[in-house]
Amino acid sequence: MRLFSLFLVFLLLLSAGRSRAGEAEDPALARLKNMTENIRTLSCSFRQSTDIPLFSEPAVSEGRLRFRKPDALAWEYSSPMREGLVLKGGSGFRWEDDKSRRKPFVTGEDPLAGLIAGQMLAWVDFDRARIESRYDIVLESESPLVLTLLPRGQDLRSVLSSLQISFDGQGAARRVILNESRGGRTTLDFSGVILNGPVPDAEFD
Repeated sequence: MRLFSLFLVFLLLLSAGRSRAGEAEDPALARLKNMTENIRTLSCSFRQSTDIPLFSEPAVSEGRLRFRKPDALAWEYSSPMREGLVLKGGSGFRWEDDKSRRKPFVTGEDPLAGLIAGQMLAWVDFDRARIESRYDIVLESESPLVLTLLPRGQDLRSVLSSLQISFDGQGAARRVILNESRGGRTTLDFSGVILNGPVPDAEFD
């Protein structure tokens, strides 16, 4: 999936790991975790802007995100190209151009789909245990809460130099900035965020 591959870079940042035993919880991060634990549904729109070296203008795309605990998620690009992924339980489908022409998958049988689905859900929950073993977390600001993630391993540093996340007062991400090691930058701005509102089954059909 062409545009979706950009977001996959972000998902790979949240690869599974264990938190460091005995480490004191930062108060700001503990507060964020408490807020995200209360999120049952999330709906929002997003704008993705990618700055590519040697190109004078950024590549811009738009779409929307729908999430419902425990495991239903829909990520959809609407402009300039249409494509997306829908997950419900252990199965779902990917699509390009025409949503009716879907490609079903089962997360246990499709490694890529399983990775995307699992890490998307981990991101929405802001599972700190999944990231801190591979990233240094820098608290840039407490109000508003802004975190910078710095990859430790060479495998990730070869792709990404840093990831910055800005949160609103409810614990929802408002902006994500991915700075690539080779100079590119992708910015995701989330708007119209609705937490714990109705998200009907039709969003995942």
